[in-house]
Amino acid sequence: GAAPTVVGTAAGRHIAGPPRSGTHLYIVGLAPSGAGKDYPLRCIAEILAAADMRQHIGPSQFISMPAVINFLARSPLSVCAMDEFGSFLKRINSRKASGFEGAISGLLRTAWGASFAAMTTPEWAGKTSETIFSPAMSIFGASTAREFYESLEGADVTNGVLNRFLVIETKQRPQEQEASREPISPSIISRLS
Repeated sequence: GAAPTVVGTAAGRHIAGPPRSGTHLYIVGLAPSGAGKDYPLRCIAEILAAADMRQHIGPSQFISMPAVINFLARSPLSVCAMDEFGSFLKRINSRKASGFEGAISGLLRTAWGASFAAMTTPEWAGKTSETIFSPAMSIFGASTAREFYESLEGADVTNGVLNRFLVIETKQRPQEQEASREPISPSIISRLS
């Protein structure tokens, strides 16, 4: 699941599929606790850094709708590797969520559908509306299946949130392995910094 989001980001805003759809994706990987969900999350940043594309590494969480807007305005082409994605959805879908938290879902749907088009942002006190051209933000989220499915509100099934996500699920855990006692090589560290 992480690989297509990286490739989609590398090709983003340059290549279109029919009918002028972008290459940005929303993917969530579901696996049991301890199955190694953190590995693909880490790989996204490592691959983009190795490809000299650090500017396209997005945040691991969004706290509010204005945060999403500010980020998209600064970096319309990006991939966000988000751990504990089920708890993120639970927070923004909660009845106790603030208006700015609850608005994240609608903004993600709007941004996803604005392939090669202009997206005009909302305006509120102290922040003028702006136009973001061709937003192409990918999301790779990781969660346990139970937390992800329990976080979905009834409206998420009908409002278009769920159908924008490619859900990849496994119930398997990898075999236990001996931990490597060798340090990370200096060449890898220098490429990442």
